[in-house]
Amino acid sequence: MGNLAVRLQVKGDRDGALHWWGRAWAAGNVVAGFNLGMLHAVAGDANRAQVIWEKTAALGDPDAMLGLVKQALERGDAAGVERWAPMIVAQDEAFPITALGLAFWDCGDLARHARAPARRGAG
Repeated sequence: MGNLAVRLQVKGDRDGALHWWGRAWAAGNVVAGFNLGMLHAVAGDANRAQVIWEKTAALGDPDAMLGLVKQALERGDAAGVERWAPMIVAQDEAFPITALGLAFWDCGDLARHARAPARRGAG
């Protein structure tokens, strides 16, 4: 289902991609949950993306957590940032931590940008 969703998305069939990402997510594919949320975010439906990403992040997906942190940064929601950013760091994976640092950089928070990668491995 996820492969079909990717093919449809690449072809520009947003409705088809939404349908198949939704089915894959309903079947338990966590990556599909992130991608489904991303499609909604790109389409301007931040609320729907947030609902999906919160469910996906609760299952441990660092990409969904990062999406939530970025949304929180855009809204100036410090509690949202503090809820998910430490969970990204705690997973101790280089890419999500680096992406978190870049999210802080993009919003002008240079202090947290510098600390995010430094926390990797600090346990």
